Amino acid sequence: MPDNTELVIVSDDRNREEIRFGLTAGGGQLEVCAGGVCGEGAAVAFGNVPVGDEGRETIEIKNTGNGELDLRSLRLESASAEFCIPEATELPEGVANCTQIPQCLVLRPGESITVNVVYTPDGGGEDDGKLVIVSGDVASGNVEVPIGGTGAGPAVCPCGVDTMGNCNPASV
Repeated sequence: MPDNTELVIVSDDRNREEIRFGLTAGGGQLEVCAGGVCGEGAAVAFGNVPVGDEGRETIEIKNTGNGELDLRSLRLESASAEFCIPEATELPEGVANCTQIPQCLVLRPGESITVNVVYTPDGGGEDDGKLVIVSGDVASGNVEVPIGGTGAGPAVCPCGVDTMGNCNPASV
């Protein structure tokens, strides 16, 4: 619910001794959708992505309130440099090849923006991080959207390889 207040300007004009302005603050309401879920439980799960390939997912940030919503920051936090969010206002150190795209960070009622999440594993194993959304929605506080993926490397032969390149389980 927005905060309402009034600005009163007192003047020495006898015809108009005071002027009153109604002011409304807040009213923006944050909703985040990812992975087919809106609100709590929204997450980006890439699953297995072959090493060297690229996985792409999106996060939608909506203003479902009746006033403007100020998005103060969109911060990618991850120990892995294999995630990229071009629309992020802050990226962790070491993230290369991620050109940031400036966004309008004030959403009017009913407006939304799409945030692109790119995962390009350069090695096998699990990677995780999160997008931290800091907004003017006091009720929501900071919203964290988990991000995860697994770099899938080439198959490993659990056997010895003979001189012809054939897998030989007996040679292990």
